[in-house]
Amino acid sequence: MNDNQQPIPTDDQPGQVPPFQQPPAPVSPPISSAPPMPPVAPVSHKKRNILIAIIGVVVVLALGAGLGYAFFVAKDAQGGDQQSQTAQGDSSSEQENQQLQPEDVTAKIKDTYASTYTLLNLDDNSQPKSNEISIRISEKAPVYKAEGYNFYTDYDGGSKIELVSSDADSTGSGLPKTTDRTIRSDIAGIYTDFGLKKTETLGDTNTGNTIDFYTGKGLVCTIETPTATVSTNTASCGLVASYNDAAAKVKPFADALPSATGLTVLSGLKISDSQVSGYQNATLNQSELGGAGGSVALFYKKDAGAWTYFINTQQALLCSKYNTVDLQNAFKGDTCYPDSGTGMSTVQ
Repeated sequence: MNDNQQPIPTDDQPGQVPPFQQPPAPVSPPISSAPPMPPVAPVSHKKRNILIAIIGVVVVLALGAGLGYAFFVAKDAQGGDQQSQTAQGDSSSEQENQQLQPEDVTAKIKDTYASTYTLLNLDDNSQPKSNEISIRISEKAPVYKAEGYNFYTDYDGGSKIELVSSDADSTGSGLPKTTDRTIRSDIAGIYTDFGLKKTETLGDTNTGNTIDFYTGKGLVCTIETPTATVSTNTASCGLVASYNDAAAKVKPFADALPSATGLTVLSGLKISDSQVSGYQNATLNQSELGGAGGSVALFYKKDAGAWTYFINTQQALLCSKYNTVDLQNAFKGDTCYPDSGTGMSTVQ
């Protein structure tokens, strides 16, 4: 080898680069299509506190909703109890205000005595013996003073039961008999059991004819006082509402009477057309509450005029009493006594 020739490198001669040879290119990492992940920033204390607060609010709201539900369930149950109690109260109030019928009371009185006495029919005029009572039930209301009126009256209806005890129960000391005192007290107890209350005692204490009045449940009922010196025991009931219409019909006649008191009883009104066209006449029973006896008041009217009072009587009048044209026209054909005193005649 001449001096100008370069030596060929060998493996044992490091650091020598052969001519015309480039070092290998560095290998690049594979290219990914996903965007690079942003760096995760650490959570600050402020954000952590906000998150905790939100979680706390959610928990509180959940607890509140649960408590609220429980409250409304309990409230609903309580409301149901209150509604039940209110319904029971309304039912009780309705029961207290429930109206009775007069027949309800007299039927109860009859049943009461049927269980302890043998009942006889009073219309048969049979005299009851010991342990027997004669009774009669009829459609008859007691007299009553309707609100706003100054007289007592009755109406067509109601129910009355009369009871007569045995004379064997008499002690010989006069009226009332011992049994009658008991009967009247028992009937008063039946009134009370029905929800009626005693409102007044009226009548004539001089004659001993006194009556107790009981009202309630739409009724007015009467019974002689235990000490009343009468031989019969009469319990009667009527509907309070029915007295208003009856009193309104009687009022024109009450106004025409020359005298009347707060204890005046006006009942049994009857109005009739006369035989003469345009005329009417009327009769009205008049008495005093608790008093003995009574009389019939006579009235008449012409066309649309007012009712005119004529007279009170207990029997037919003398024909000469009808001494005016209006009286003769109003009562024409009615029975009267001739002035001669013999036989009967009619108003002409």
